[in-house]
Amino acid sequence: MRDLRPWERWPDPRKPFFFRAPPVATEVLQLRGVDCVTLANNHALDFGADALLDTFRNLSDAGIAWVGAGADEATARSPTILERGGSRIGIVGLTDHPCDFAAAPDRPGVAYADLREGVPGWLLGAIGGVDTEIVLVTPHWGPNMVSEPVAHVRKAAAAFRAAGATPVAGRSAHVFHAVADGVLHDLGDFIDDYAPDAELRNDLGLLFLVSFDHAIPTESKPCPAPLTSVTRASRTLTRQHGSADGSAVHVPFSALTSLRALAVSSLNSRPPTAPGRLPPDG
Repeated sequence: MRDLRPWERWPDPRKPFFFRAPPVATEVLQLRGVDCVTLANNHALDFGADALLDTFRNLSDAGIAWVGAGADEATARSPTILERGGSRIGIVGLTDHPCDFAAAPDRPGVAYADLREGVPGWLLGAIGGVDTEIVLVTPHWGPNMVSEPVAHVRKAAAAFRAAGATPVAGRSAHVFHAVADGVLHDLGDFIDDYAPDAELRNDLGLLFLVSFDHAIPTESKPCPAPLTSVTRASRTLTRQHGSADGSAVHVPFSALTSLRALAVSSLNSRPPTAPGRLPPDG
């Protein structure tokens, strides 16, 4: 793969959606009390390494941690540990697509794992090596717009749990999937969304609030999060922040795509609320 020019779109003729946003959009995360996001997804490099490195800087400036992407392979694969109110939680982020976005020893990118071929050793080691009672694994996995988790997702979830995940909170399908012992296979959409599907009902999201007694989940409470229209959300953000050319301002594609998963683990005393549906993450 050749090096992209700054802000050049990723050269994939099959990719229909490309997302980016102004730095001011990180204020949405701050206002929602978000402590950490995962950047492991299929849009993190939509506009190349420079855009991803800018995302790191913007999140850092906002005091928000991240997992699932980094300036090199080791950093992308590294867990993050949050400490709030005497509690510590380890977070591991990864994605099983696209392989082209994988970080390398000398290249920024995402924490990529080809889960169709099994769970790689580095990932099991990362999960088992987190020195916290609570270990959240948040995978971006499986295909879009399917009604239930596919076989390789179920197998990977069991492997994550066996390695020490306490819970697993998946994402990618845009619709809510099954809940198993310690596994939320897919949380559905929380911020962004495709056009509503009358059968799959991807316009209905769920925010999960999970309670723990030490490392044991004692309660998993789903909170309905109906998603509003793209137009309404865009107009709201435009009124608040505007843009140089008067067009709508959207929230960060990679950071907010992940909010639906990391909301499960937030240790902030103010639970986030859903601000509305924005463009799809593909």
